[in-house]
Amino acid sequence: MGYSAKEVAKYEQVKKDIRNGIYKQFYLFSGPENYFIDELSNLLIDNVVNEMAEAFDQLVLDGNETKIRDIIESARMYPVLGKYRLIVIKNAQKIRSNIDNLTKYLETPNKNSIIAYCHSEKTIDKRTKLYRIAKTKGVFLEFTRLYDYQAEQWILQMADAMKLKIHESHTRIIREYNGNSLIKIKSILDKLKLVVDDKPVTSEIIHQYVGVSKDFNNFELQDAIGKRDAEKAILIAKHLCNTPNSNPLVVTLSTLHGFFLKLLGYHCLPNKQEASKTLGIHYYFLRDYSVAANNFSPMQTKLALNEIFQADLKLKGITAHKSSYFSILNELILRILIN
Repeated sequence: MGYSAKEVAKYEQVKKDIRNGIYKQFYLFSGPENYFIDELSNLLIDNVVNEMAEAFDQLVLDGNETKIRDIIESARMYPVLGKYRLIVIKNAQKIRSNIDNLTKYLETPNKNSIIAYCHSEKTIDKRTKLYRIAKTKGVFLEFTRLYDYQAEQWILQMADAMKLKIHESHTRIIREYNGNSLIKIKSILDKLKLVVDDKPVTSEIIHQYVGVSKDFNNFELQDAIGKRDAEKAILIAKHLCNTPNSNPLVVTLSTLHGFFLKLLGYHCLPNKQEASKTLGIHYYFLRDYSVAANNFSPMQTKLALNEIFQADLKLKGITAHKSSYFSILNELILRILIN
């Protein structure tokens, strides 16, 4: 999952309790990683109220269109056909007023009502009464965005659970072109599973169904620069510049910045075998950093980071008139490689 052992254990225990019919009157799920919030709220929907009673005893509300009084009024009602009444509030972070009234209700809640408050997109303010009452009387779980390497590990774990045969080298490409949003990544994995079934995922399939070129992408550019292969780096840059909508320069600069920042950290490690744990570099890609470390000294790595920073300023028109995509990227590659 990518969180601490304690967090994972709590998350798994909450899932187990829900499946076993052990409920709390209030669940507060918070954070920008919506995948786990959706998973838990859907688990409550699937288990608390049976299908026959859904129309009477289950209510799914949207925070964009809901007021606190609606939640409280619904929670005070008793179930019609089942043992519990379930109220799930999606996008609860959109509710701005009268939240303290919900806190007052939760001090003596209806024992036959269960509220799942899904505060997605961002973490809830831990100074609020709602957070404190969730911690003391209900269930509070927070889901932050996974780091890059954690998201890649999650892809492998999810692919294994889906019996999807995918190579470790493909996880970085999928994560890079879909961000660290697990909902988006899961959608891609579902698509790949439909395409390949029990066959292995290949680079060609990634290219065709995920829209990523197996030869011309940010990671191939990063690899070419790390190997000081100027000819290949310029060739990849030309391809990226020809498809700016699919390959925005800001993403390319971010990828290169992340690479050289980790490379600088790699240089500073006395034990390079700790790079995976300390710097968040997947062990499969450690060799790339070892090669780059031989080609770029610590000082050259610092100079490369400065060049990327200057290129970003040019892109934004801060240090000069905005230049073309290719001129900025081409100049950046040459300046990095001549240092």
